[in-house]
Amino acid sequence: MKLVVSYKELVLFFCLPFMFFSDILYGLFVYYGIGLPLTPGVLFRGGLFFICLTYVILYFKYLNVGIAIWLLVLFLFSLPGLFSGLVYGDNPKYDFFIFTKLFYFPLVAAAFFIFFKLVNVFSDDVLKHIEYSGYFLGVSLVLSQTFGLSRDTYGDYAYGNVGVFYAQNDLSLALGLSLLIAAYRLLFLKFSVLRCFLLLLSFIACINIGTNSALFIPVVVFCVMFSAFIMGGSSGFTKLTPSKVFLFFGFSVFAIALFFQVLEIFLSHDYQAKKIEALLEGEFSRAQLVSAAWAYLSQRGLLLNIFGEGFDSFHRGVSYYFGGTSVRRFVESDPFDIMGGHGIAFLLALYFYPIYHMAINIWRSFLNMNAGTHVLIASSIFLFVMYSVFVGHTLISPIPSTLMAGILALSHMKELNVKKLANEV
Repeated sequence: MKLVVSYKELVLFFCLPFMFFSDILYGLFVYYGIGLPLTPGVLFRGGLFFICLTYVILYFKYLNVGIAIWLLVLFLFSLPGLFSGLVYGDNPKYDFFIFTKLFYFPLVAAAFFIFFKLVNVFSDDVLKHIEYSGYFLGVSLVLSQTFGLSRDTYGDYAYGNVGVFYAQNDLSLALGLSLLIAAYRLLFLKFSVLRCFLLLLSFIACINIGTNSALFIPVVVFCVMFSAFIMGGSSGFTKLTPSKVFLFFGFSVFAIALFFQVLEIFLSHDYQAKKIEALLEGEFSRAQLVSAAWAYLSQRGLLLNIFGEGFDSFHRGVSYYFGGTSVRRFVESDPFDIMGGHGIAFLLALYFYPIYHMAINIWRSFLNMNAGTHVLIASSIFLFVMYSVFVGHTLISPIPSTLMAGILALSHMKELNVKKLANEV
């Protein structure tokens, strides 16, 4: 039997699941102590950045008006920060590098939108490849942990293992986004024993990373699936057959049991027990860094707060207030990092568009317009935004931003073809 792979399938595969291969390569190079002038992430996602930039410029006329305005406003608001960095900072290369990471998310979202429009990509095509991304990450994590090509998240004083990967928080969010979609497709669209096994395996791999954010991923997914279950059932979009009800509650029991089992392991380690206790008491893990950033921003001039001073200068200022050194230090809360580097104008513009689409999808879900899918999109955006505020390294991380770009472009689709698939089940 001849295997035929379409052009759109190849593009989606290389832009979504395959991009995470660079993170495996980077983890292997770090594990074996191999130094490179350029990391695989810079080569892979840097290449995707410039391909998307060229694609958007060539096909700009096909952009939705909202995305076009968003891109232009972001570009204009980024210029003062870049130019200020030349005056106040010592490393323009650092400023430009962080800027390209910030611009990666909206640019790839714009390129996805054009591609979806020109090639007639269906919503389930996108959901499917994001789901495959989660399985790729989860299985890679399990295999690397099993064969010993792994690194402890917190050393030997706490529980957790990131396998062959390097950035645990970025990995947790990428897994969270992709497993949200994987659970939705499995529970509400088309069941598969193999995909069910891969989903459960990926959940175990995610929670074993050992961070607080990874611990709560199954709980977040359960809450979203419950909302989609209720909204989809009430709208008639999801047929609540006995098999689907049984599958949903079986998944719920697994997610909750996994959470409490690993929580017990967390509480047996002093370091993680203190982190959980602080979280329950409402303490923000980045509080000291945020306080240092706030102290620095408070003494900064009004124009610099509006338009920014570049990331090199700002991160050195934060480091001075945090530890009395001049070594660059991230605040690890995206709003503060972005406001410091590019000002509040750029910050508001960057957050506005995804939050706007989150609100639109919440509204559509109450109108019973493919309610389950809109709950899924809104929840994914909410998780992404909250993660950027409380964990950081989100809007400047291409790892989860690639997935979020696909989800944001998906939100633009006027016709969601999930209903057709649901009727086939």
